[in-house]
Amino acid sequence: MKDVSKFSGEGQAGSDAIQYWLYKLDDNAEKWNEFYQEGIIGLPFDDLGDLKKFKSSLDLRDKYPDRPRYEKEAGAYWDFYRRVRDGDVVVVRGKRSVILGYGFVTSEYLYEDKRKDYKHIRKVNWVRKGEWEVKERRMHWSLINITTNKPFVNEIRGTLGINPNANIPVLLKQFLEQAETNDLTRANYPKEHKGLRLQVSFGKGSPAKIPWIAFTDENNTIQNGIYPTFLYYRHLKKIVLAYGISVPNASLQAWPNTQVRPTIAAWFKEHLNETPDRYGNSLVRAVYNTDQPLDFPRINADLDSLIREYKDLPDASILHEAASLYDLEREDLILRDELYHEIFLAAKQIEDIIHLLKRKKNLILQGPPGVGKTFVAKRLAHLLMNKKEKRFVETIQFHQSYSYEDFVQGYRPVGTGGFALKNGVFYDFCLRAKEDPENEYVFIIDEINRGNLGKIFGELMMLLEHDKRSEEFAIPLIYAANSAERFYIPANVYVIGTMNTADRSLAMVDFALRRRFAFVTLAPNYSERFVRQLRDNALPEDFINNLVRKLAEVNQMIVTDANLGSGFQIGHAYFTALEQPLVPAYRSIIDNEIKPLLQEYWFDNTAKLTRAIEILES
Repeated sequence: MKDVSKFSGEGQAGSDAIQYWLYKLDDNAEKWNEFYQEGIIGLPFDDLGDLKKFKSSLDLRDKYPDRPRYEKEAGAYWDFYRRVRDGDVVVVRGKRSVILGYGFVTSEYLYEDKRKDYKHIRKVNWVRKGEWEVKERRMHWSLINITTNKPFVNEIRGTLGINPNANIPVLLKQFLEQAETNDLTRANYPKEHKGLRLQVSFGKGSPAKIPWIAFTDENNTIQNGIYPTFLYYRHLKKIVLAYGISVPNASLQAWPNTQVRPTIAAWFKEHLNETPDRYGNSLVRAVYNTDQPLDFPRINADLDSLIREYKDLPDASILHEAASLYDLEREDLILRDELYHEIFLAAKQIEDIIHLLKRKKNLILQGPPGVGKTFVAKRLAHLLMNKKEKRFVETIQFHQSYSYEDFVQGYRPVGTGGFALKNGVFYDFCLRAKEDPENEYVFIIDEINRGNLGKIFGELMMLLEHDKRSEEFAIPLIYAANSAERFYIPANVYVIGTMNTADRSLAMVDFALRRRFAFVTLAPNYSERFVRQLRDNALPEDFINNLVRKLAEVNQMIVTDANLGSGFQIGHAYFTALEQPLVPAYRSIIDNEIKPLLQEYWFDNTAKLTRAIEILES
């Protein structure tokens, strides 16, 4: 077994010591964003071709004697190909003394000819991204090994908070390799990760059926507690990231929302028709196939998300002292279960959307008519706040006459004659949120693409950005009395917009606004969840099956139409309230809601229109 101490990052001597590399990108922000999003790092000079054809750095340099820059960079390219190792730390430098981020190398050298540029790449698990000032260091090459420059490495580690033990992909590879042997030793593994105890087990005395890695806080143990954990089911080639629950004893703490997460036993039964040897009562966060290349960036993100949930749980000592918190947690759980039940989305998808909203602060729900965009938006607001209170939510609808003065601030006529400066609905909403920083406030904009967005938002376009939600970025508005009168959008304000993809004006949405919002597409959902809803409405089984079939057939016509597509489908929300008497209720929906929609779609194709209506009326 390889010694896991090589990942401790102390710059040990020897071929297994972790190395620190400084990579120069200067002010190429676009390329840095590309690298970060794709989880790679790259070098240009694409016409060199695959570096594997070179036998040494001298060979590489001598191939191009007429190109001085190639000669100068030969050592850096050779290092990138041969000397950078899996698990090494890459630190990205911008201009002069600015550090842009760091990550861990997770692959060998790759030459990807399909890329348009920077074809020499290494895959990287990026950990942090931002801007940090360090002591300026001249760089004559694109890549240099700074491992032996201890003062500089220590400065970077301290400034960026680099923790080499945070390299879960490398650690997980090591764990999986050892799990395939009879080696039960664990002394060389790191003892902590992100402030949690890190424990590893391959069995005691004999190999365990299910080796594991667990992350526990001071209030929980493996024998009595809850904790994030990796469980390796070797015989099934599956590693489960789980909401771990102790087997021998019950824990005072509990994972919330257990009803919406499958147990390992339930997941194995549904997907594998297997029964887990152990830990079947723990809850599934994610499952990865070890007989395929592992998606380490995804694994790292999943673990980080689970650890954040774990750290946000109520402290066990507080639970001892205040039993009333149990009642509060129970009420929260009931509310979340109720909201999860109302939304026609999988629990994992709802959680992902909530996390996206928390991170980006601005979200647009887009989809065809009838998928419940506004309905979902309001329930996402309640899930974000963990309560149903109207005073924290404001809903408006944009239209072509809506203006900056309505939304932000402007002069309005007054009854006594003349004009007075009045605040718009969003301005007042932000003032309320600013005075109540302990609560989240959600502003919902229905049909956001129907307004002239540049005109309505004005200079707020910049303030919407999630990283500019503080007084530091406050600016004077158009109607400010003086430059000292400034405005900003507080951090506890979240904006959810809805957008109809069947609306032809969708293409007119301002690109600058698009960049500031995360987009989630809601699709028609005629799955088991829809069927259960209609069964709850006491509708006959044969009617339900026929309805699902007919809608699927019409939606297929829409999707395959070159002038329409998936954004024009008929949504499920038209039919979720169907109840007895069934025939007049169904006829009313078809005649008054669906037919006009289809007539607009196929105004120039009578044959398709007639066929679609025949299907729905059959």
